[in-house]
Amino acid sequence: MIEINKCIICNSDKLSLNLICKDYYYSQDFFNIFICDSCGFKFTNPIPDEKDIDSYYNSDEYLSHTKNKKHQPLHGSSASWRRASFFNYLYFQIRNYTIKKKYKIIKKYSNGNRILDIGCGTGELLSYLKSKNFIVTGLEPNIKARDFAINNHNLDIYSNDYITNFKDNSFDTITLWHVLEHIYNVNYFLSEVKRILSENGTLIIAVPNNNSYDSEYYGKCWAAYDVPRHIYHFNQVTINRLLAKFDFKLIRKIPMLFDSFYVSLLSEKYKTAHPQPALKLRSAGPAPCSRQSQDRRREGEETAPPQRGGEGKVNYFKGFFIGLYSNIRAFFNKKDYSSLVFVFS
Repeated sequence: MIEINKCIICNSDKLSLNLICKDYYYSQDFFNIFICDSCGFKFTNPIPDEKDIDSYYNSDEYLSHTKNKKHQPLHGSSASWRRASFFNYLYFQIRNYTIKKKYKIIKKYSNGNRILDIGCGTGELLSYLKSKNFIVTGLEPNIKARDFAINNHNLDIYSNDYITNFKDNSFDTITLWHVLEHIYNVNYFLSEVKRILSENGTLIIAVPNNNSYDSEYYGKCWAAYDVPRHIYHFNQVTINRLLAKFDFKLIRKIPMLFDSFYVSLLSEKYKTAHPQPALKLRSAGPAPCSRQSQDRRREGEETAPPQRGGEGKVNYFKGFFIGLYSNIRAFFNKKDYSSLVFVFS
């Protein structure tokens, strides 16, 4: 595990435990979220070694869902496969809508047609942009997703570390759609982004917003914390502070309205799992965050780690209502939507 001892934004070592969240998606382990007492930035701490993080991604499940373009029903009861088929169909309809929405944002704010999509996944967005005469390149750390994009869309996709091979000023637009929160050594990575972006280039970043109402309502069960895959947890203030370090200037914020519904529905499932008791610490520093590290608890920690919860059930009506209310409140109050797209120059 990697322990973070200083804030990546302001370099302060004044850090406090803020939340303990469970990895409901895959491992069922528990992880700590710390907050910088100086600037308010939140981050998962400690985090898995970079060489181990792939084990926290269920990539086979993700890829099988992505490739299921005919919305074929799953095995099981007729009711279960009808429900799965419906949500699979709904997923693809929303995905197609968001791809077109992203294209409109890119078209509006780009000053050229050379685009790099970092964390491009299986390449659907890049394939669409290619059909619109953009010169497209992608970075994707997952080898299965990368191979799928190359073989099915005939795209130029590389691993993330390939970023150092690009020449200065190589791209007019660089996009990170819900990717920045995953990146190790983010300061170095952003310095490379700055180097390869053209002088009048555009940087587009989408991230979850931990100041949204749905984050406030669901707390440690908020699905967009997504520990340990999400290392960093941004809001409007902290992402601007981070990007300002690299002389990026914010020119536009755009809400991602569908995200509040998806996140709230998933959070409802997490919330109805067995409750997680709070963990209070006597001593300073990161608390244990996984099953393995629970066996290596430091002296001075007063209470035991939370116990694993059971599988929750989704209250669809309530999840939809919270997602809707989050969007309405954001419209009238500080624009703190569940997820935001930030356009920088």
